[in-house]
Amino acid sequence: MFSGGNHRDPEQRIPKGKLPAGSLPQMLSGEQPSASGPGSTAGEYEGQAPATRTPTHFLRKVLGRPVVVKLNNGTEYRGTLVCLDGYLNIVLENSAEFLNGELKRRYGDTLLRGSNVLYVGTIPD
Repeated sequence: MFSGGNHRDPEQRIPKGKLPAGSLPQMLSGEQPSASGPGSTAGEYEGQAPATRTPTHFLRKVLGRPVVVKLNNGTEYRGTLVCLDGYLNIVLENSAEFLNGELKRRYGDTLLRGSNVLYVGTIPD
């Protein structure tokens, strides 16, 4: 057991039920960050609404649409985004694998492990 003086119990940092605005668990649950919390844009630009776009909103919007997923090794997969989870594990259907812009192989369904994903982007229709 660790007995160092700087050890803190993680439960003491954030009270239960009180997630910081914009935290990952809060975004995945669909909760909106507080407009008056730290980092909010409320009141910064007169006459403009605060920005509420998050990665979660983007991913929900592109479900069922064509996307490109780039992996850390440079490989790109293009296909229809079927589903994803909180770890960014992604399922594509009717997918194709590209390396350096060149088509390497076509797949029916593809599962991409989230820890390998560099980014997800949309493909123009």
